[in-house]
Amino acid sequence: MDYTNTGILVSALNEGNILAFEYIYKTYYKSLLNYASRILKDVEASKDAVQQAYYRLWENRSMLTITISPQAYLYRAVYNNCINSITRKDIIRKYEEEQLKELYFSTIIQTPEAEMLLERSEIEKAIMISVEALPKKCQEIFILSKMEGLKNKEIAERLGISLKTVESQMTIAIKRLRKDLGWLLQIFIFFRLDF
Repeated sequence: MDYTNTGILVSALNEGNILAFEYIYKTYYKSLLNYASRILKDVEASKDAVQQAYYRLWENRSMLTITISPQAYLYRAVYNNCINSITRKDIIRKYEEEQLKELYFSTIIQTPEAEMLLERSEIEKAIMISVEALPKKCQEIFILSKMEGLKNKEIAERLGISLKTVESQMTIAIKRLRKDLGWLLQIFIFFRLDF
C-alpha cells in the first residue's frame, strides 16, 4: 500500500492496520522526539510525550480524522502533551514549595527544638553527602573554608597553592553544592547558612 498518500494511510489506520501504524511510527518518531526534547529539555519526559501521542492515535484509530497530514496531527498532539507535562510539573513544584513552607512555618517556627534537630540532622547530613561527592581538592578547600573557618589566603598558604586556585575551587564547590542540594537552599536561607 502507498502509505505516503494521506487518505490511504488514514483509512488503513481506521481499519486497525498495524502496518500503517508501524509506518507512521518509524517515519515520524525521531523527528517528534527531537521536537519534544527542544520544548521539555528532558529526554524521558519527551519520550513520554511522543509515546502518549502514538498511544492515543492507535487507541482512537477508528474515529480518526486527519485533514492536513499525519505528521501535522502528531506534531500537534506532541505539542499538547509537552504543554500538559510542563503544566503538571509547575503544579507539582508549587505543591512542593507550599509543603516546604508549611513544614517550616507550622512545625519548625513553632518548636525551636524541631528547628535545632532539623538543622543538626537533615541539613548537615545533606551537606556532608554533597561535600563528600566533590572532587578531592574542592572538598579539601571547602572544608578548610566553611567548616574550619580559614580565610582563602590561609588555605593557600597551608596547601601551598595560589590564592586564585583556592578561589576557583571554592566557586566550583559552591556551584556543585547548589546544584546537588536543590530545594534545601530554601531552608539554608531560613537558617542563614553561608552559601
